[in-house]
Amino acid sequence: MTLDPSRAETAEVKRPAPVDRPRTPTRDRDGGVRYSALLAGLLLAGGVALLLLGWRDASKFGYLWGLAIGALGVLMLVFIALPRLMGFLRVLIAIVLAGAAVAAGVWLPNRALAKEFDGEGVRWSAQSMRSGGQDAYSDHEFVQRVLGRTAVLANRTSARVISLTDGREFGKIAADRDDTYSIAGERLLVIRRRIAMLYDDHGKPLWPNGIPAERGVASASGVTVLESDCQGATCTATAVSDDGTVRWRRPVDSTAAAYKRFPNVTTLPADNINLASGPPVLPTHAALPVPGQPAEWDFVDLVTGNPVHHARGEYAGSIDKALITVTKQPSDCATQIHTDEGGDKNLLVKCTFAKPWARGSQLVFQDGVDAVAMRLGERGAIGEQVRLRDVALAQGDRRQHEMSEDGLASRDGGLVIGYPELSYRGGWKFVAESDRVSLDVGNRTVAVQANLRRTNPFDPVSGYVPDVEFAETDVRITVLDQLTGAVTGSVRAHEVGSIEPVRPGTALVVADGKIMLVGRHIS
Repeated sequence: MTLDPSRAETAEVKRPAPVDRPRTPTRDRDGGVRYSALLAGLLLAGGVALLLLGWRDASKFGYLWGLAIGALGVLMLVFIALPRLMGFLRVLIAIVLAGAAVAAGVWLPNRALAKEFDGEGVRWSAQSMRSGGQDAYSDHEFVQRVLGRTAVLANRTSARVISLTDGREFGKIAADRDDTYSIAGERLLVIRRRIAMLYDDHGKPLWPNGIPAERGVASASGVTVLESDCQGATCTATAVSDDGTVRWRRPVDSTAAAYKRFPNVTTLPADNINLASGPPVLPTHAALPVPGQPAEWDFVDLVTGNPVHHARGEYAGSIDKALITVTKQPSDCATQIHTDEGGDKNLLVKCTFAKPWARGSQLVFQDGVDAVAMRLGERGAIGEQVRLRDVALAQGDRRQHEMSEDGLASRDGGLVIGYPELSYRGGWKFVAESDRVSLDVGNRTVAVQANLRRTNPFDPVSGYVPDVEFAETDVRITVLDQLTGAVTGSVRAHEVGSIEPVRPGTALVVADGKIMLVGRHIS
């Protein structure tokens, strides 16, 4: 077969010659990208550094500048990483990512702040009552006494009774924080301007009218003993029934009545203060000094006023059914303990200060910076004398150890060591978040207060606050079970009014205008 020459010629097609196009300067472009990426990295690094500094110094100004510079770095990185996307899409993605970074930078610190101040293991929280005074610190409520399932709180102008179960208020009482509050069994004795009133555990007045009184002396079921009319060498002890009627009256020596009884306390006082206005806890037996013979004491039956025991001693008091007198000797305290079951028992206790304290069933003496404690049991039993190191305080000193009726806790910087009984056996350890630590011990509870530097830039009171004792610090309150050292709850606060251990592993906390029950639930 022969091809047509004309077709063969038309089949030959000339290809166009290659055209020279200008080449892209890739080296210059790559260099610009590197410089842009370096600048974006520097912006991110600078933003992170400012964020960290703002967090460390609780500086909202520095923290927000760090967010802004970091967001600018994110914008640049998006434009560099996505060069092929349309301009609108790149701008949209960059804005979304930068906005998400800023939102996270604002939300996360606020969330962390709220979580810390809400606390863990907080069973309930209620608003604290303020007096409306000018001093923000003294304006707060403080826990005065705990009566079973209720607590008494007071500020400068008023007082009230709340439930420990849910924080609801039962009622107000005619008292304020400067008055004298004493636990009288399951009742509350309040002395205001030398007028006494007895309340039940819900704040209801039991007496129809106030009764003149200098101090409370003792209380048992249905009767409370007061002292009043202190003129010259004598005062009058008066027994008042719960309905306000007077059962009996007896004269007592005024000096011994004011200064020579040792107090029943819920916590050891910070120094050897005079508790002449009345002990925090009224004993169940009245020690009445014989007029004109301040070293002679009649222990009387509260219902009849008849003496049940007579003893001689420089100081006198009682723990449950034990009637005690103490006389200071050169290096010891001669102590006599009388019970119906055990009779009279005499012993010597090392002491430097003759006036002991009654803490629950423990009789506690001061010996230098130490304390000597012994438990008075049933049927006249007397426990061994236990020496506790660095417990008793002189004026202005800080204790290393804090004790309760049933246990002991010590602090060494941020290390807290607790003991489930008044001995140095079976201890547990807890490490606080700072070295500035104080302790509240009682009712098988250890409450640890640790001062913390304020670091959150969104803290509403960051920086110097004149009304806070330690400027630029917060307080972490951690509640521990004294038997095991287990953490039962914690909360962070700017300003703490008072902390009161109320049940095993549970504390009532007044802080930042709130009242909180922190720790185990009271069943």
